[in-house]
Amino acid sequence: MIVGVQGIGKTSLLENLRQEGTGTYKRKPPEHWGKRMGNKNLNMKTPRGVTLSTVGVDVCDWTYEKRVRGQSSFGPVSFRTWDFGGQKEYYATHQYFLSKRSLYLVVWKIIDGEKGVDGIFQWLVNIQARAPNSPVIIVGTHYDQVKDYFPQFYSEELQQNIRERFINVVDPDKCGLPRVIDSIEVSIKTKHNIKTLCNIIYDTVFDLRCPGSKERLLEQKVPATYLALEDVVSYLAYERRLDGKDPVLRFEQYKTAVIGEMMNRYSMTFRDIAELHQATIFLHENGVLLHYEDSTLKDLYFLDPQWLCDMLAHVVTIREINPYARNG
Repeated sequence: MIVGVQGIGKTSLLENLRQEGTGTYKRKPPEHWGKRMGNKNLNMKTPRGVTLSTVGVDVCDWTYEKRVRGQSSFGPVSFRTWDFGGQKEYYATHQYFLSKRSLYLVVWKIIDGEKGVDGIFQWLVNIQARAPNSPVIIVGTHYDQVKDYFPQFYSEELQQNIRERFINVVDPDKCGLPRVIDSIEVSIKTKHNIKTLCNIIYDTVFDLRCPGSKERLLEQKVPATYLALEDVVSYLAYERRLDGKDPVLRFEQYKTAVIGEMMNRYSMTFRDIAELHQATIFLHENGVLLHYEDSTLKDLYFLDPQWLCDMLAHVVTIREINPYARNG
């Protein structure tokens, strides 16, 4: 999950990470919200050549394998990537998508100096509130421009500041902070440290443990029924899109459709409703579908997280993107 304020290069950073790996985005790059909402003529660049800001959240994928000469790697890791729009109007909706089973990149712009470092704090507090003790990597962008604005040693001082405030902290959770693993400076322009960041991400996810257990997250055995449910949910979302229906089901519809499809495709079913519920929670935490325990929402199962992100972006709107709300 990639978070940070608007216009600091989150989407470009993700694009650079993707170029170091593989994934379905190579065949079908993620579309901008405007195009998903039906504006086929949308120009992705503004007249000044700046990439159009992300609206709401863009969900995609990325597969990466660390390769070191003479060493065998653990094999490729597939990530579901969540690129969060940085406009403050969307912050209120972001909290519903922060997951406990995620690695966070908190992005800031080095040339914003100490103000940029101060801005990191609020993101860390939000992550800790919604997904306690999650691993975080702090990423400073625009490293290539530092020499144009500041003396040579300035960025080292900023890094030292970050380490003291956010990394070398005793009991970070008591200070309201998540587990900050590392801080790195990158340049999208010169590709400085992009490969290194990919490798840090790769190494970090192999070290993650399941909450309250010594077992590694990536070595956790996932029940076959959970994996079957993932396929069925994707299929049901696709089928509803073809029929021109929203990819949302109420509980009775969800239960009936899921159990029917699983018997059809895999000749397997859940032991009871409790197991279906556990599998649903697992897929929610992995960003495959979204289901909330909130009393007003618990009857609803959102089969396509991107659809819900887009709907919220449609409601919480900014003038630059959505001309419908002239003063809103």
